[in-house]
Amino acid sequence: MKIIYVSYAQVKADDPKIWLSQISFYTGILEHQAKEHKIISFHSLDQQATLTQNSVEYRFINSSRFKQIFPFALNQQVVSENPNIIIVHGLHFGWHILWLRLQLRKRIKIFVWHHAEKPKRFPKNILQQIADRFINGYFFVSKKLAQPWVDKNQIQSIEKVHELMEASSAFTSANKMEAREKTGIQGNHNYLWVGRLDENKDPVTLIQTFQKFTEYFPKANLYIIFRGGNLQSVIKKLIDTSSEKIHLIGEIEHRELSAWYNSVEFIISTSHYEGSGIAICEGMSCGCIPILTSIPSFDYMTSGGSVGLLFEAGNPESLLSKLKESTTLDMNQERQRVLKLFSERLSFSAIANRIQKVITSE
Repeated sequence: MKIIYVSYAQVKADDPKIWLSQISFYTGILEHQAKEHKIISFHSLDQQATLTQNSVEYRFINSSRFKQIFPFALNQQVVSENPNIIIVHGLHFGWHILWLRLQLRKRIKIFVWHHAEKPKRFPKNILQQIADRFINGYFFVSKKLAQPWVDKNQIQSIEKVHELMEASSAFTSANKMEAREKTGIQGNHNYLWVGRLDENKDPVTLIQTFQKFTEYFPKANLYIIFRGGNLQSVIKKLIDTSSEKIHLIGEIEHRELSAWYNSVEFIISTSHYEGSGIAICEGMSCGCIPILTSIPSFDYMTSGGSVGLLFEAGNPESLLSKLKESTTLDMNQERQRVLKLFSERLSFSAIANRIQKVITSE
């Protein structure tokens, strides 16, 4: 079977090979599929290039502004490959999918993969409604995330929606002592938060609640790794007036995150909305016990809270309660349960197998 992935979103990268290394949380899915199928992934770039990596062929198509609006050339390359299945990244490309369907000479299945987009407004909503007629199915982390699209008639039926994770993790569980030689972390109750310092990620609730938690449990330490966000000055002020138990690490290279995930016991998210949760997925792949908001994507990732702890987003008392509960867990046992769930639900092989089941049953 030949499966083609199409991304119409413009990629800005000087070196396609380096860019691919930065999205290993995605490419691993394709590489697993390539063990059984021919996989080609098309991307819009400001240069022309073709790379083959771990049996997956990546084609970067020079895409001007005109070609972005009228994607005939890219679509024609897709059509010329005579694929069995086409998977389009993102739900904001109804116009592009309509032209793709017109250019296809036969009835080829088209699936669309949700990446945190929200329902469109007029006039793009009309294009999505029309395009939906020619789309066989959608991939969402949770059907709850798809419901607003159904409510606005931009997806005809919730039955067209299939639940699967949008990315996985290239990191693995490693020796904690060796990881801590790199991070300097000590002790047995360390919590890690990774994300942008903005309102949606809600680091204010995190810090204010963790300050109260350390009064209850002084052994706890919180490490915050972040890149950008409009709340940086607010967060720095909060930490300046807080205890020495909260550590603002800042930005680090992605590859260095593995040592941090393997140095701590818990991974926290205070997000109000996520299309999935790549940092959480990476943490779980290293055995971090998740303490997460009870939003649809995290509900899926934890299999309804069967591992870790879930709390109400924006509710400090709910978070504080779960932080206190975390001190009573059998961490070794819970860690093994997290790793097992990751393997069965969130790993590259689990995602690839889920895609295979969907595309062959539709």
